[in-house]
Amino acid sequence: MSEPDTFVLPDGFVFTVRSVGRTITEGDFSAMTNLTWTFEEIHTNRIHVEQTMHHERMLAGACIVAFALGIATPAIKPPLKERGVRLIALVGYEGIRFRSPLFPGDTIYVDSALLRILRTSKSDRGVICFHDAVSDHEGRVIAEYERRALCDVSVARLDGRSTL
Repeated sequence: MSEPDTFVLPDGFVFTVRSVGRTITEGDFSAMTNLTWTFEEIHTNRIHVEQTMHHERMLAGACIVAFALGIATPAIKPPLKERGVRLIALVGYEGIRFRSPLFPGDTIYVDSALLRILRTSKSDRGVICFHDAVSDHEGRVIAEYERRALCDVSVARLDGRSTL
């Protein structure tokens, strides 16, 4: 049984989508680091990082989330549209956890699983909640979080009226 403020999804309903991969190039890394002003040496000074940590510069967390949103959204839109759900706007993130560093040259993917659709005060609107896991080409989990977006559910098949 669902919470009173949540749309009822059909029994056994599963919605998971994997994004296309995206290799984070040196250009991507530099552009995002400069754009977000994350100038700490762990992000900008390869020689310092090699001498002190024996590895490579790592991308700042905010940049990882931005890249992930960019590849996850196009992956979830078509299957949602087929089910009568249209994304409107990002509402926010909850529980962001960074599990592993992201380095220049890594290729990332986002696995998105629909958790629930919350009701709003407008019957044709909902807040769709996804669990996103960002992983690299080796299967290492880079980050996990819950992503929420406002959506139009006016033509969606929810609350058992049909199958979603």
